[in-house]
Amino acid sequence: MDPSAVGSSRRKAEQWLSVAEKLMVARDIEGCKQFASQALAADPHTPGADDLHAAAISLLAAQQRRLPNGQPDPYGVLGLDPANPASRRPDAIHSQYRRLSFLLNRSHQDRPCSLAFAEAARLVADAWAFLSDPVLKSSLDVDLDAAAAARA
Repeated sequence: MDPSAVGSSRRKAEQWLSVAEKLMVARDIEGCKQFASQALAADPHTPGADDLHAAAISLLAAQQRRLPNGQPDPYGVLGLDPANPASRRPDAIHSQYRRLSFLLNRSHQDRPCSLAFAEAARLVADAWAFLSDPVLKSSLDVDLDAAAAARA
């Protein structure tokens, strides 16, 4: 690949990432997610793009996907689809938790959106605590199955 093209895509990705960070600080999480996605598409190795994208996805899910009791949907916070049986498996849940926890708990104190990273990391930890409890997870899965059967 042409080295100038690689440098150009990295610069473009860094510009999009900068915009995404500003949007996160302004609490435009949907916009942040879109620009972080563009940064990843331009250059998947852009430092910080994975982290910001993961934070945006978790924060959006906490806003948009709620359980009947008002709590964020733990599957959504972890970026899992509860309609997919493979997403409900403990190993899939644990793997996604570890991935997100790693991305969100890196040192972000110097970034302007560090509070968003801390909030997303807390949401991910809460989702893991809920889904790693067999009683709570089983109860949620029964409720989700019942809701799916009612829609069908």
